[in-house]
Amino acid sequence: MFRATIRQLQVFESVARHKSFTRAAEELFVTQSTVSIQLKQLAESLDVALIEQVGKKIYLTRAGETLLTQCQKLLSLLRETEQAMADYQSKTQGSLLLSGTITTQFFLPRVLAAFNKLYPDVDIQFQVTSRPQQTARFQKNLDDLYIIGHVAENMDIKVIPFVENPLIIVASAEHHLAQQKNIALKTVAREPFLVREPGSTTIKDIQLFCSEQKISFNQKMILGGNEAIKQGVIGGLGIAILSRFTSILELDSGLLVELDVQGFPIQRQWYIGYPSGKKLSLAAKAFLDFIRNQGRSIAQSCLDSRLTQAQAPAILSSMID
Repeated sequence: MFRATIRQLQVFESVARHKSFTRAAEELFVTQSTVSIQLKQLAESLDVALIEQVGKKIYLTRAGETLLTQCQKLLSLLRETEQAMADYQSKTQGSLLLSGTITTQFFLPRVLAAFNKLYPDVDIQFQVTSRPQQTARFQKNLDDLYIIGHVAENMDIKVIPFVENPLIIVASAEHHLAQQKNIALKTVAREPFLVREPGSTTIKDIQLFCSEQKISFNQKMILGGNEAIKQGVIGGLGIAILSRFTSILELDSGLLVELDVQGFPIQRQWYIGYPSGKKLSLAAKAFLDFIRNQGRSIAQSCLDSRLTQAQAPAILSSMID
């Protein structure tokens, strides 16, 4: 085992987690041939088969599954050791690992950009995941901080409020309800709705709202992701409930309109947190302080209009093309 290098273990962990040579290479900023070579050398040094490739699909052997569990523990310990050593130095540095569900990609990068200007020596890694994937990452202690919309029952996590997450009903500009005001909820409920896949944070919020209002929406189609839903609404398949964060560009350009519906927007909350009992690095502590002092207002600003009247037609034309 001592013949295996840390880099080989990093490569194996990434391939095993993604079940993909391509995504592992992208994550580690290396070529696919480098990934293949590192995996081959690791298997040879351990004298066991770690993966099986059937067509384009990758499967872990029993030995590979065992190694993955131990690998993640070891790499987590190495990260903690790195952070512990960084804490003894005079400036905030080291790595900062964050994960957020899909909607967070519409506001967190701006926050990270501002944080990076203050702390250029912090190496930031931001993982955009589905809700089940993020829960799995939390259970394996793969990240320092987690941006979440709901705290699951099995998550022993400390959280602080980050930014409000308004859920709105969007339609195409040509929709027959687009120009109406104060639309009754029961009227909208009869319209065909496009919805996210089961398990998403938005679906959880919609289900809670329906339970509170004792109403159900006319679910027409399930589409795997915000972008697919927006394109479906633009194309006239139906209407949808989305976070305003995900829709601001299309609202600005006129591709979508926000319907004026009674009870909307639904105000939900994003939180940022970490596992209870986890010793935070200086970088993680600095980021939490940054969120409290500046990050919230930066995230909130992403809801403001980002297009000028001169930009909107060009954006609209390119999106239609």
